[in-house]
Amino acid sequence: MNPTTQAPLTEARRVLAILHRRRLLIAACTAVSLLAAFLHTQTTRPVYEARVRVLLEKPGAPLGQTDLTGIADDTNTLLEVLRGRELAERVVSRLGNRMAAELGTGPMVSLWELVRHRLFGPPATPVAPDGVPLSPSASAFQSRVRVTPVAGTRLIDIRFSAYDPALTAVAANSLVDAFTELAAGDRSDRSGERTEWLTDQYRQQQQRIQALAAQLEQKRRAAGVDTGGDAERRSATLSATLSALQAERGTKQALLDQVRSGTNAADALPISMQGGLAELRGQLRRAQEDQARLAEQLGERHPQMQEARQRVASIEQQLAAEARAVVTGLENEVRMLLQREATLSGEIASLRADVVGSGAQAEIQSLEQQLENERALLVQMTGQARTTELQGAYRLPPLRVLEPATTPGSPVSPRAGSTYRNALLLGLVIGIALALGFDALDNTVKTPEDVREALGLSLLGVIPEAQPEEGPASRTPAVFRAGPYSAAEAYRLLRTNLTYSLPPEGGRLLVMSSANPGEGKTTTCANLAGALAVAGARVLAIDADLRRPTLHLHFGLQRARGLTDVIVGKLELEAALQPTRWAGLSAITCGYLPPNPAELLASTRLRDLLHNLRGRFDWVLVDTPPVLAMADTSILAPFVDGVILVVGAEVSTRPAVQRSIDQLRGVGGVVLGAVLNRVDLKRNAYYYSHYYGDYYRSYYSAENPAAESGKLRRFKRS
Repeated sequence: MNPTTQAPLTEARRVLAILHRRRLLIAACTAVSLLAAFLHTQTTRPVYEARVRVLLEKPGAPLGQTDLTGIADDTNTLLEVLRGRELAERVVSRLGNRMAAELGTGPMVSLWELVRHRLFGPPATPVAPDGVPLSPSASAFQSRVRVTPVAGTRLIDIRFSAYDPALTAVAANSLVDAFTELAAGDRSDRSGERTEWLTDQYRQQQQRIQALAAQLEQKRRAAGVDTGGDAERRSATLSATLSALQAERGTKQALLDQVRSGTNAADALPISMQGGLAELRGQLRRAQEDQARLAEQLGERHPQMQEARQRVASIEQQLAAEARAVVTGLENEVRMLLQREATLSGEIASLRADVVGSGAQAEIQSLEQQLENERALLVQMTGQARTTELQGAYRLPPLRVLEPATTPGSPVSPRAGSTYRNALLLGLVIGIALALGFDALDNTVKTPEDVREALGLSLLGVIPEAQPEEGPASRTPAVFRAGPYSAAEAYRLLRTNLTYSLPPEGGRLLVMSSANPGEGKTTTCANLAGALAVAGARVLAIDADLRRPTLHLHFGLQRARGLTDVIVGKLELEAALQPTRWAGLSAITCGYLPPNPAELLASTRLRDLLHNLRGRFDWVLVDTPPVLAMADTSILAPFVDGVILVVGAEVSTRPAVQRSIDQLRGVGGVVLGAVLNRVDLKRNAYYYSHYYGDYYRSYYSAENPAAESGKLRRFKRS
């Protein structure tokens, strides 16, 4: 396999092995999360929610304008009004006792707010964002309202949450009604004040015109003008016609100014003037609603969304063209009326020049000019009054309800399905994070990769953790026991790996040690010696742990008369050699416990003794104290063929083992490799199933010792 592809697979297997090893932690986190979700769904009061969808038409847009310029500002203002204190108090006052029980439960707050209130207490008086104190009912109402615009559209969703499902729809619809009344009332008040002022000015202007007309009549009579003549009657008729034209032009000019000023007066125009505007605006509204719905369902890049945008753009173009036609028509009508006014004014001036004498003509013409000016001002005031009337009739900003709120059938919180799903995911995420985090903080040696990569040693064998036994046979080496012992086969594999890792010629003098006490070095030494003996080799096991000797217990021998006696000269070597119950396996026990173990192990007599034993046995295994605990192993390391380190799985830390390796190499010792001892195969089954296949997991658990039992009987002494 390519190394570039093998590395990710190895890392993935390592991660999976970590998760499998810490599966109980992950399962516990998931169970706690699901339990919390269960308690939440069972103890939390259901919350229901109703939604009103409204359409905002941009206020102040010129007739036919369909772009979205400025709509963001209008929408933000509207959102603040809908969320504001004024509407909340209006709805609370309108619904009265119907919502008393609901709002009496207090505001709906987030989990963080709830925790903060429990720790520091709720605020003494609810306060709105503008700093104005709120009544408890208004505060509770505001906490239940959510107003959110639909992105890219003029649609606004107004949601109201409550514990009573029937109240949600009522409150949501009432909120829209209250806003409509508030907007209409505000515009009506402002429009009424201006209309009242214009009416008063209009009345005063009429009085001035009447006074000027009476003064003009008096001057004409004084000048001897025949007011009842044909010319005068013709002039009066033309003046009345001119006044009517001026009034009509004022109305048309007011409509034209309304359109040009940016106020959308399409609804106030006569049907005959609107043309296809009303129908096109309806089509545009429906197309925009379809576009908003598709944006929620399909997304912006869907082909149907592109078609919807093209359809909206096409209708907007048609609407703009129709609006320009309406504006052009109004301009033409106003221009024609001005021309007719100019013609009538010329005819009236000509007639009056005929009936007025030359002496009083200048004075009468001056009064007539003043009267015409005052009448023109009256026409202008009429147009302003019409504009004010149109503005008062038009509601700003317009809100149209597209989807009124209905009573919900199911709560929005808590939702058992989503709650359990989120709890499951959260528990798994937390469990996996903790598992990976604990593994990152755990610097113990756990896997063969740790031995090879982190320590840089050859792995000689993996010894599974054996079940403890009781009785005299509990310390008997596993290779000599009858029964399905998984460790027995592991020691045989250790024997094979060790045999082929050393040169075949010459005696093999090895030291067995560990970094710290309690890692199983003595047990490994005894079992390795037994495995080598079963294979037909002459093996000698020496207990050089002169502080806490236990090797004799594994072979059922006496500790007296051992290595220390030989070193000090109290006993000959032959007398210290003790045969065991198994053929080919001998042992030298510790002997008496000396006060100076390090000095004895550093003596020349011991070196000569080991050199002598190297030629008499195929294998000489020396059990020594832990490397970091005592200096004994470091003393012997330079004079043997190699050192085998026994590493307790998930017990020895990588720094400790590395220090022991450095210490041995620092004195000239050769570290042959490591034995990973007491591996929990069940806990690490996933990893070792990949590492050794199913051998350790299945074969070890149901080992058939029949193949070795006959061989053991041949080597076992009676």
